[in-house]
Amino acid sequence: MKGLSITREASVALLAVMVAASYMLTPEAAMAQAVFGEAEDRVWQLYEALRGIVYVVGGIGIIVLAIFAFFGRFKWTQFFALAGGMFLIAMTDQLIQFLGGEGIGY
Repeated sequence: MKGLSITREASVALLAVMVAASYMLTPEAAMAQAVFGEAEDRVWQLYEALRGIVYVVGGIGIIVLAIFAFFGRFKWTQFFALAGGMFLIAMTDQLIQFLGGEGIGY
């Protein structure tokens, strides 16, 4: 049996895994609280900003549906799609808090 031959790419990958594994032995890195805490804050800020934009666009959609109803081109499928989408956006915050174990947040 010949000796085990390892390519350069495999040895670099093995070295990277060993360095990452040794780094993960420290409690700060294993918990990654600083990294994920910052990422959570940024995502939450983005969610809040986008939710405001979605509410404005939804309000414009309701006005457009009212104009369509005035001219006789109202479609119930568009209404239910808009209402369902707005409901999902409105309930996302409560659903995330409920599934996260914090209970229903008010």
